[in-house]
Amino acid sequence: RSQQASPRLGQEPPGALEHFQLVPLRIAFQQANAARLVHHALEAHDVEAVVEFAPVAARAAMAAEAHEEALAHFRPLRVYLDRFSPPDRADILDDWAREEFLSDSPAALDILSQAIELRRTLNDDRMLARTLTFAVRVNVRNMKSDAAEAASTCTSPRSSQAVVGSASSGVGCGIENCGGSSCAE
Repeated sequence: RSQQASPRLGQEPPGALEHFQLVPLRIAFQQANAARLVHHALEAHDVEAVVEFAPVAARAAMAAEAHEEALAHFRPLRVYLDRFSPPDRADILDDWAREEFLSDSPAALDILSQAIELRRTLNDDRMLARTLTFAVRVNVRNMKSDAAEAASTCTSPRSSQAVVGSASSGVGCGIENCGGSSCAE
């Protein structure tokens, strides 16, 4: 019985490196074309294609720091959010809120509230903490210091431990449907 050893780096079979180098190029090509596909899908009212490619195109634009382009791909998703699984929907809302924030849009607060509400149902305290921490930044930027302080101390309704910090002010965090035990009712 003969066993072939796995090739080591530098000992790849002929042509393997060329194929390996094509994978990142293919991914980049798909992301670049996602924006074009979304444009045509929106024009053709192809909901399935919009749902499939808009998040890809938006995140590719985010990676390139093309905030307005990212928003152009996130915004049409508003009416299709129910087609995504709850974790994917929360990620989309979170990313979308960040892009709205970077574009100085007041819509960031509403979208962020939706993301927080959804994250609370997913039992993922790490992602909830990430979203709440971002809520602090949004509230500070919008001159809502009491809300920002409260958001930074907001606690998970599933636990007596603070998600982000310890309870202090008792002032509501300003985030609709927060539900944290340290927030004012």
